[in-house]
Amino acid sequence: METKQAAFFPSGVSLAATWDKSLIHRVGEALGEEAQSKQANVLLAPTACNHRSPLGGRNFESFSEDPYLSGKLAAAYVNGVQSKGVAATMKHFVANEQETGRFTVNEIIDERTLREIYLKPFEIAMRDAGPWAIMSSYNAVNGVSPLTESILGGC
Repeated sequence: METKQAAFFPSGVSLAATWDKSLIHRVGEALGEEAQSKQANVLLAPTACNHRSPLGGRNFESFSEDPYLSGKLAAAYVNGVQSKGVAATMKHFVANEQETGRFTVNEIIDERTLREIYLKPFEIAMRDAGPWAIMSSYNAVNGVSPLTESILGGC
């Protein structure tokens, strides 16, 4: 069996610890090139969820607990990936902050917190980078499920 080599980069939280947007842009470029070398057109990253609890099983994928920093770093990552003609996928929209019950939980979040904490990284990345794809989360937010809304068209 042929062994295929692949690049390895630090996790999102490790990259974010640098606070270096140009470094993360270069990582995005390298990942775009890596995706092309594997004939992939879409990269399922970056993860822009916030670290709201230390119990989040996938916190390491995300950049930060700070929505502004996460948004700016996600934008740099997206711009790097997409500069190579590969789609970046922002995920997981929105308030995907836990693993336990993530398919059925209904996150109750007031409007101000939703806008300032949970939506802010996506807003910044959309404005500054225009990711070509967004992956929804499974959880409902204030009784509305992004998955259900996308399937049913808001019926």
